[in-house]
Amino acid sequence: MNRTLLIGSFLLSLACNNNTTENNSATDTIKVAVAASQPPANDTAAFWAGFQQALQEKNDDKLIMLTYFPLSGITPFLDTDKPAPAAGGDTAQFITALPVILNKALRNQVLITPWDSLWVITPADFEQQVTGGQTLLPVIDPGTNLRLCYAQWAGDDGKETNQALVFGRVKGEYKLCGITWKGGIY
Repeated sequence: MNRTLLIGSFLLSLACNNNTTENNSATDTIKVAVAASQPPANDTAAFWAGFQQALQEKNDDKLIMLTYFPLSGITPFLDTDKPAPAAGGDTAQFITALPVILNKALRNQVLITPWDSLWVITPADFEQQVTGGQTLLPVIDPGTNLRLCYAQWAGDDGKETNQALVFGRVKGEYKLCGITWKGGIY
């Protein structure tokens, strides 16, 4: 959001200055650079609508198709007392852990959040702000930002907790590619 305000302020200041060819060229270059760094908005909107629909309908097959495996950050949500499944283990573990991953607070947040309200974060900022964030970055398409759906609530112990689903472009398609819990990917 701050980056958008900064770029918007910069563009406004250029527009208020005299309209020389040099200023117009700089503005055009900035607009092109900003536009090129992000996938088209309709890709995000279409992915998000499909993800919300799959969640609403509890469509496990569609959720699997919309998720990149191995899913970063799933470990805290797995039942470690059970042996890990062999073939298709990632997807089987994901489906088994889904009710815990998508607890009531996060599930509700996903269902009410419009696509254009997802948090947008650069890979560099994600790496700095999220413990273990660097493990996710190699799978994300270069030059694209991550999007997060974040929820915060009081846990059973009354203490604040939080969780976010992390979405990114992987091989040209948006996917759920990570889960943060209490500020990290574990």
